[in-house]
Amino acid sequence: MKIFALSFALIVFFTGCAVYTTGFSSKKTSHQPLAIQFIIPSEHSVLKNAYVFGSDPRTKLVYGIHNSFFSSTDDGGDHWTDLAPWPYIALEAKGGVVDLIVAEGHIFLLTTKGNLLESDTLAPGLKFQDVSAPTTAQGGPRHLAANGRPYGLAAMAGWVFQGEYTNAPNEIYPDAPRVLRYDIARHRWHISFATPHARHIHSLLVDDQAKTLFVSVGDEGYGDGIGVWRLDATQIGKGQGQGEDQAVKWSDQRPQQQDRENYPVDMIIGGPHSGFPGDLLAASDLPGTHVMHVRTTQAPGTAPIEALIIPPSGEPRETVRDVTEDRSTGVLYFWTTESSTPGLYVSAPPYTTEEKVWSYNANVTLTRTALSGGFLMLGSERFRISAPDAQH
Repeated sequence: MKIFALSFALIVFFTGCAVYTTGFSSKKTSHQPLAIQFIIPSEHSVLKNAYVFGSDPRTKLVYGIHNSFFSSTDDGGDHWTDLAPWPYIALEAKGGVVDLIVAEGHIFLLTTKGNLLESDTLAPGLKFQDVSAPTTAQGGPRHLAANGRPYGLAAMAGWVFQGEYTNAPNEIYPDAPRVLRYDIARHRWHISFATPHARHIHSLLVDDQAKTLFVSVGDEGYGDGIGVWRLDATQIGKGQGQGEDQAVKWSDQRPQQQDRENYPVDMIIGGPHSGFPGDLLAASDLPGTHVMHVRTTQAPGTAPIEALIIPPSGEPRETVRDVTEDRSTGVLYFWTTESSTPGLYVSAPPYTTEEKVWSYNANVTLTRTALSGGFLMLGSERFRISAPDAQH
């Protein structure tokens, strides 16, 4: 993973947001002036000896490495609480950390090689242990070719869910990539469900209010299994196929569906100011689209994945790897990659415009974005914004 440098901070002032009523057609961005004013001062905003992995939305604590310690911060990185020495040597063999979530009083770290580490507590002095799913060579559920990626973990109902991801040439396809689940209390692994006719799992997202797991699956050209899958907590243990749980394909990728080749990477649940409360707002893996919308009130297999924010014509083809919402305003922040000009974008409700507010030179593997203490934080960088509250 590359860590990129930043020489300025971004201050965003919100001057007003419009009200939006949803419809069933795809929404195209008009690229008119955004209802946000951007001021870029000369303030240096590289985190000093720190790198962020993710956050706990319930406590608003952000976790990462600080001065060779695994640490937390609640003020955007101005001050850190050291929790444990960072096990560099032990982690090097398991791959770098690409994802972090907090569940049931434990911190879970996912590495690039698909290993899972679990902390014994959230308090200073915590220790991590390897609780990785055994691979198929050991009689376990995890495919030998599967590895880890950002947004690859989610937790629901006492379980941690992990998706299987592969890079060419070590593909699982035509075998179905699976979602695995780990019993936090009993330390046992299970195959939750498979996603046939797909290449790999992109991301997992839990709607805590609905007790539902959403899973985004790619890639284009690998069949009608791509798109969004859904598992309700009530369907755990009721599986009838390859897996112990009864998940359903949620999105519509039938040939007659206009946007059938759209599929997400990262996803969030729209907040009360977004205009899409309770629906999915998703980072697009399809070049030519930045952010998409998926309804959560459809019948299984019928929800279209609608293009919501589209870059201007003539822009380089790129995909989006992370989307974050400031839930106090509904403003979205998203990052692009696989592009000659990757960067950070901002869009305010009703998401009819987008603004590129920062460019960087390298295509990077993006970990989860965190909002803390009035800052948008990503990796070793931070940007000052006007409102700190966020869902991600």
